[in-house]
Amino acid sequence: MAKESAWTKVFSSCNFPKSGKVVEIASGKNNKITKALSLYGFSGKLFLIEPDIKALNSLVKDCKKILPNSEIIPVPFPLNKVNLPKVDAIVSNHPLDDMLIGKFIKDFDEYYNSSPKQIKLTWKRIEADKLEKAKKTIFNEWIKLIEKTQPSKVIITQYESSFFKKHKIKSPDIHGYDILKRIKEKYNSKEIKKRWLLISNPK
Repeated sequence: MAKESAWTKVFSSCNFPKSGKVVEIASGKNNKITKALSLYGFSGKLFLIEPDIKALNSLVKDCKKILPNSEIIPVPFPLNKVNLPKVDAIVSNHPLDDMLIGKFIKDFDEYYNSSPKQIKLTWKRIEADKLEKAKKTIFNEWIKLIEKTQPSKVIITQYESSFFKKHKIKSPDIHGYDILKRIKEKYNSKEIKKRWLLISNPK
């Protein structure tokens, strides 16, 4: 039996729905949430928000294997253009620094394959170019999605990246976490553990 993940433990502790409609934002290539949902016994509808079609197609293929009893629904749009029904939960693993960098770059593959030095330079440029406006935009996109879909649970992580920490790249973690704290303050919520935000019945 697969080892219970941090996400699975959180699902169990907060009475996360095992059916119904769940939205996952910015899944990434490691499928942490999908694997955790499988261990948890989820068998509902999973909406995957990913504007990159190539990445989305690969993600859908993987998710169908991991969650064979669930309906996987691809949503090929950025967060500010999605049109979703009322849902039961929204989940996202370490999305906010990527959403922020996405406001300033076009090619994520090029960014991820850059040297640590180049990544530092990219963030230095971003910090001098309307960074606060971009952070407010991302915050507003999250709030609008939550208000429109009315989930009973929202879980967002924005933990420190081991890669960034190893290479002393501080900006992504600082600014991603700042957006998380703004969402936390908006809903008067608490971190269930460091950099893990759980919002129940957001109003």
